[in-house]
Amino acid sequence: MNVWSSLALIALSAASAHQSADAAETRHVEQQRNSDGSRLQLTTTVDLVRQQRHFSVELQIPGQSTTSTVLRHAQTLIDAPNGGATLSDIDADGVFELVVRSFCGAGPNCSYTIFKINPTNTTATRWFEGGYAQIKPIGPYLVTSNRSSCCSWSHRVLKTPKTGRAMDANDTIATIEVKAPTGSGGSAQCKIQATVQDEWNAVVEQTPKLLSLCETYGTSVVITSPLSSR
Repeated sequence: MNVWSSLALIALSAASAHQSADAAETRHVEQQRNSDGSRLQLTTTVDLVRQQRHFSVELQIPGQSTTSTVLRHAQTLIDAPNGGATLSDIDADGVFELVVRSFCGAGPNCSYTIFKINPTNTTATRWFEGGYAQIKPIGPYLVTSNRSSCCSWSHRVLKTPKTGRAMDANDTIATIEVKAPTGSGGSAQCKIQATVQDEWNAVVEQTPKLLSLCETYGTSVVITSPLSSR
């Protein structure tokens, strides 16, 4: 084999290795703008060779050309087969959170970790851990919703813990179970179970919109709750 053939083989091998490396690693970039003008960039890199998924969040302050890395997080593809991440303003305060999904069940319910990003001091803290199909704020509370079965939903009303730990199921002040009507013209059944009845009564008086969670299947609903015994 002459030297030109050898060089051609080396070049071909190098090109093949480069293509293999590209195929073994994928990258996705998402950008969002906060209400204060700061910008966030989430880069998700999937390394098929090491079987890992990496997330990196960069923050750019208005008027600055440089960015700061506020968060790095990683998953293994084995432990988080349905893993992924996105930027979403979960609590509707104008600043996007990092929402990291790890795994999902047979239905729409998945397990998540949510990090709250603070553009002022360029930090990120673990804010929520738990599972849900839907999540939204109602007043000062965070509500997670899971599909319990084909014909029922379970809503969990959470309050922010007094300590700096992440919010989880231990911060539940009430669960709201809603079952679909069983027949034509029937009403849905909504059962509210409060952790502390007196506290829930006060909560509903201050945030009556929470009772709209009973209307998962429409406004025709029979409600059983701590309020019923007042």
